[in-house]
Amino acid sequence: MNKKLLLSLSSAIVLLASGCLKEKAKPEEIPQAPIPAPATDHRAVLIQSLDNQAKTLVNGLNKVIIEGKFLHNMALTNPPQAIPMTDDNEINKAISYLLSNQQEQGNAYTYKPDSRLCSEVIAKNNPAICIEVMKQVELLQTPSSKTDGSLKISIGASSPFNIGYGQSEIKVQTALSEIIKAIKEVDQVFKQNGEAGFQGTFPTTYAGAFELSASSLLTVSQLSLKITSAVDLRGQNENAEAYSIQIAASPNLASVSLDALSGIGAVAVLLPPALAAFTVHDDQNIAHEVQVSFPGLSGALILNNSLEKVILQALKLSSPDVYVTVDGQAAAQFSLASQIDAQLQSYANGDKSLSFDKEILAQIDIVANPLINATGQLSTTVAQGTELFFKLNSTQAEVRSGSIQLLGTGSFNAIMDAQQGACIEGQQNAPLPLQTAVCQ
Repeated sequence: MNKKLLLSLSSAIVLLASGCLKEKAKPEEIPQAPIPAPATDHRAVLIQSLDNQAKTLVNGLNKVIIEGKFLHNMALTNPPQAIPMTDDNEINKAISYLLSNQQEQGNAYTYKPDSRLCSEVIAKNNPAICIEVMKQVELLQTPSSKTDGSLKISIGASSPFNIGYGQSEIKVQTALSEIIKAIKEVDQVFKQNGEAGFQGTFPTTYAGAFELSASSLLTVSQLSLKITSAVDLRGQNENAEAYSIQIAASPNLASVSLDALSGIGAVAVLLPPALAAFTVHDDQNIAHEVQVSFPGLSGALILNNSLEKVILQALKLSSPDVYVTVDGQAAAQFSLASQIDAQLQSYANGDKSLSFDKEILAQIDIVANPLINATGQLSTTVAQGTELFFKLNSTQAEVRSGSIQLLGTGSFNAIMDAQQGACIEGQQNAPLPLQTAVCQ
């Protein structure tokens, strides 16, 4: 082999080797479209929110009240039964059937109730008229995020309920004007289908708004009720007799807490001032205008099953007096000059005791009027530390400590002084509603 041929072969081998060692070119990458996030099932989110609040509330009612030691100790002849908590209970059915026939409407969704809401839940024995009413019902869901939104419930031209929902709270807002309109819509459906409908007259003035909120945390369910706008309800009854009810707004009308784990429930109220006027007929069927002025009331009640007692705390009127007038003239006055702090203890054998932590001073004054066949004054004094003991099936209460005194004048002209060791029982057709008796 000559030198030229050898050199050529060597060069070819070097070029081939260097070409093989070069990095292979990467194939051109095809851009990948982003994978879309799964769409939120807003109906399922709404159902879950409503279901969570319902289950926590029902569980609290069952554990704290219905199945609690306190109520069990009361030895009721017909005690309430626990509300079923199965997945197919009527609460779940109602929510599911209510949110049926979903239709997308822009960023919102509409629903029409399933007829099974009537045949299986609301009106099992006579669902026909219920189904006709449900044809007027429409629900509009407007999500604001993946977990929150609002639900408007309409009945015909009325929108009685607006519900805001979230992961741990729902709020229901309603106005008295929309409630009345909804009742009128339902009344019209009843009459169109040969039913009697609403018996009576509708008010001519109806103002006022309310808000109910429900929230839950673990085993605790909380409810809160507000009067967000003052109530003004006026009209005439079927006899063309006027009535009116005015109630002031109250941002803390009532709150309820139920803890299923501890078995403790609590209710706090702050009732606002109210004024009611209505007509009452006397024994001669003569009409008289009655007016009741209520100053407001506050207090709290705690049910503690571990202690097997109900505790009443600081129950008092906002001002000491409730007034009643007849035809514009003073007729009766109830006065509570103190607050009430008391404890009702239940025992496993059905006995009970009621103790008063503070002195109670109360008084009723009645002046001559066409409606009450009595006049005079009745004063009640309960000494601090008084305890009344009630045996199972007994009509008497034994004064274990302290004392209770009733002092009457006029039609109530009598005295009852029940000291420690005495027993008290009710009496009829007598000046005083209570009397002392030999303990049995």
